Amino acid sequence: SEVFAAVYGPQSSQAAIALSRAGELKLEEQRYPEAEQIFRQCAERLSRTLSPVDVRTGVVRVELGDALLHEQRYAEAETQLRAGYSIVTNPSSASLESAALARRDLASVYQALRLPDKAAEFQGERPPTGHTRE
Repeated sequence: SEVFAAVYGPQSSQAAIALSRAGELKLEEQRYPEAEQIFRQCAERLSRTLSPVDVRTGVVRVELGDALLHEQRYAEAETQLRAGYSIVTNPSSASLESAALARRDLASVYQALRLPDKAAEFQGERPPTGHTRE
């Protein structure tokens, strides 16, 4: 990500996308607060440089929601996951992998909040048909 920041500028969408890879590594290492910080930065940059409804912004918001879920911050996780889910399931920019992650995490959020009917909505839901763009 430092190379992209040097070439394209630290506030560029390319640098944010590269930085999101660092966030993914933090998730894999179970370093959730660090992943959260990275994904928040990425979501803000991508919203500003691309669009708040660009599929890459949606993917990062789903990843941010995933980090928040692991931190047991369910209300914040729900907000990010729902926002990201609405973007990544848009037929013009569908991302099936991110949609599946958002559905799984939303079901977990609702289970933790003791809302089984809402959890069930996402446990049985299938992604829209279309092409992935990740």
